[in-house]
Amino acid sequence: MCATRNGADRFTITLLDNGVHSLRRGIESYEAYDRTQDMMLLKDAIMQLHHGVELLMKEILVRHSPYLIFEDLRAAAKKQKEADENGIAIFFLDRPPRTVSFEEAINRVDAFVKPPELGNELTKDLDRLNRLRNQLEHYAIEADTEEVTQVLGALREPLLNLFEAQLEDIKPLLTPEVSRVWDTIQDSATRHVQLQREVFALVQQFNRQVVPGRLLNVEGDFTLPTFTRVVPEYQPPTYGFRLDIFAEGERLRWAIEVKAGRRLPTDYLHRFKSQSRIAEATPWLVMLADVPQQARELAGKLGILVTGAQEWQELKELVTAAQAQRLHVDRLVTVPQVGGSTMDPFIELPYGEPRAGFHVSQLITHIRSTGRDYIIQGQQHCTSDEHTKPQSLDMWLRRECAGRPDTCQAVNQVVDALVATGRFEVVKGLACPNSGRRVKGLRLVGPAGQQCYSRRRT
Repeated sequence: MCATRNGADRFTITLLDNGVHSLRRGIESYEAYDRTQDMMLLKDAIMQLHHGVELLMKEILVRHSPYLIFEDLRAAAKKQKEADENGIAIFFLDRPPRTVSFEEAINRVDAFVKPPELGNELTKDLDRLNRLRNQLEHYAIEADTEEVTQVLGALREPLLNLFEAQLEDIKPLLTPEVSRVWDTIQDSATRHVQLQREVFALVQQFNRQVVPGRLLNVEGDFTLPTFTRVVPEYQPPTYGFRLDIFAEGERLRWAIEVKAGRRLPTDYLHRFKSQSRIAEATPWLVMLADVPQQARELAGKLGILVTGAQEWQELKELVTAAQAQRLHVDRLVTVPQVGGSTMDPFIELPYGEPRAGFHVSQLITHIRSTGRDYIIQGQQHCTSDEHTKPQSLDMWLRRECAGRPDTCQAVNQVVDALVATGRFEVVKGLACPNSGRRVKGLRLVGPAGQQCYSRRRT
């Protein structure tokens, strides 16, 4: 560190050296917190880093114009005259002029210096650092430790690039140990960002898929909701906290937090529950680690859905597979549009001749002709001569539509495509016209089904 001594009882440290020292102490405090879990060390990390950034921003202002660091320029002019009359520096006055705050220093650097390195993302991350510092100084130690990691990781490269461009190469002023710790912090922050993007993408694919409830720490099966709006980094109006993801659907909301770390303090679960209550949303916590049983039990009592690392992988596979199946089904259905109205959908047969298929109206007519409001699926992997259910959907498709009478046609993709038209529903326990056994099939719904019911009654 560069320090000069003026006489026997006074020494001077430059803004640059003072700022770099605070940056270094902030990272060292975080490393000590990570080892000991002492929350006061986490507070020190935030306060020191905040202080270092503020001093280095002021150094940038001073190099552009020394007067830009003063809060009130008119008061500073009077103070400067007073200092000149006494032959001392302005800051050695008994009551020196006030300098600008952290926020104002950044605003003035942006307005007067206009460094291209001070972009929107860096400004947002500096605002997050300032918010964390204010929470700790004026309220209580309620900072989310993973958010602190994210902020420190996000700030490193763009902040150092700004200081190096406007000041000088400060990296050599940071010790190898500080650089190593910052590397670790940045890796942790990167893992969190990647997981958050994964969750954000998967939530948009939720579409009433039924999954095992254990994947979200609940009993039985669980039907995933359908969301019409998914927002990352959501901050409820008038509140100082942020949610990693906020998802909204018809008469439902989810508050989603993503944790890449391996620690889950119990006070975090209570805080997350309070935040989700403010957002009027169902809380869901996704962790990139195994969730301790004690945390699972507490989350269950608080009504927080929880997904650990293994459950997350399984949930991803189930939702992705269901989405792929849905896309495949959508490709089988062609819905002509005439004058803005939906016409007769055409269902393509994946195992028929090229372009083989049928219009939904053809199947409805066939079902009505049987005097029933349903048709059994009856898929069998055999030739038509060997088929045991001649009055099934499978045999009707083979005879009338496919062009390949000895290939199974009533596969699940075709059944799903028919259901997707909104004119059929899958029903189990229908009476087989051939064997009398209870089997799976399709029943007409809506006007077509009602017409069949009326005909049966008359």
